Amino acid sequence: MSSIPKRKPILKNQPLVSIICLCYNHELYVSKTLDSIAALNYKNFELIIIDDCSTDASSIKIKQWLETNQKLYLKDIRVEFFMNSENIGNTRSFNKALEISKGDYIIDLATDDLMLPDVIEKHIHNFNTYAGKRELGVSYCNVAHIAADDTFLNFHFSKNGIISGFPKSGNLYNVLLRSYYVNPVGVCFSRKVFDHIGGYDEILSYEDFDFWIRSSFIFDYAYVDVVGMKKRVLPNSHSLSAFQSLKKRHLIDRSTYFVCKKAFYQNITLENSLALQHRIIHCFKISVKSYHISLVVRYTLLFLKNKWTIYKKVLSKTH
Repeated sequence: MSSIPKRKPILKNQPLVSIICLCYNHELYVSKTLDSIAALNYKNFELIIIDDCSTDASSIKIKQWLETNQKLYLKDIRVEFFMNSENIGNTRSFNKALEISKGDYIIDLATDDLMLPDVIEKHIHNFNTYAGKRELGVSYCNVAHIAADDTFLNFHFSKNGIISGFPKSGNLYNVLLRSYYVNPVGVCFSRKVFDHIGGYDEILSYEDFDFWIRSSFIFDYAYVDVVGMKKRVLPNSHSLSAFQSLKKRHLIDRSTYFVCKKAFYQNITLENSLALQHRIIHCFKISVKSYHISLVVRYTLLFLKNKWTIYKKVLSKTH
C-alpha cells in the first residue's frame, strides 16, 4: 500500500462518481483493484462492491482490505459492500448496485481490472467540454491489456503499438452496431443514460453490446485520449471461458441475436440497416462455426428481412 498517495480533499465543484465493483472469484486480484481505486486523484466518488457469491476467498480479501485501508485511504467516501447469497450474474448485480448509487456518473469495474490515477478526471473533463450535436452519454478511453502477472500485452486502440486513426466521437450508433469498437472497461456513463434507457437487460447473458446499441441510438460517445484503465486478460475469464464452452457460447450468441433483432426494429436510416447487415453476416458465420443451427436459421431470416428493408430504403432515395 505504500504506493498509494496521501488522501486529497474533495473539491466542492467535483460531481459525484459511482464506482460499481463487481467481483466473482477474483481473490488473486481484488486487492490490487482496490489499491488502484484508493490511488485515484479524483476523490469525490462512492464505492459499491458486490461479491456475486464467489467460491474462492474473494469476500475475505475484500473485507480484509476494507478493515485495513478504508479509514486510511477512503475516509469521507461512502463504501458499501454486499455479498450475494446466490450467483446472479453481472447484469443483475450491476442493476442492484445501480439502484442504490447516487453518482452523476457511473463506472462499471470488474475486480480484476485496474484504474489509473487520472482516469476519472479525464472523463469528467470530457463531459464538461463536449460540444457535439447530441448530449454526451458515454466517455471512453484507451485500455491497456495485461496478463495475470501484470505483464503488458497490448492497447485496445492500436496495431503493432500504433493507434490507427484517432478513435471516433459523436454519434457512434452505426460504428457500434457494425462491429466491436469501444472497450467496455474504459467507459464512464452519465446517469442520464440509465435514467433514459434503464439498467442492463437482465434477460441477456452479457450486457455490453445491448447497452452500446440502446444508449448510442440516443446519446453521443466521446473519446478521451488517455490510457485510463488496465484490463486483465485471464484464461478463465467470463468472456474467454464462454467461447471455450459450446453451451456458454450458444447463450452469448443467442443474446447477440436478440440485440440484433432489437436494432432491426429501432433502425431508421439506410446507414443503420447497412451497419446491421454487416453485423448479421458476421454473427451468421459464428453460428455456423459453433453449430448453432437454430440461430443459423434465425439469422438467415433476419438477413432477408433486413435486406428487404435496405432495398426499400434505397428505392425511396432514388424517387
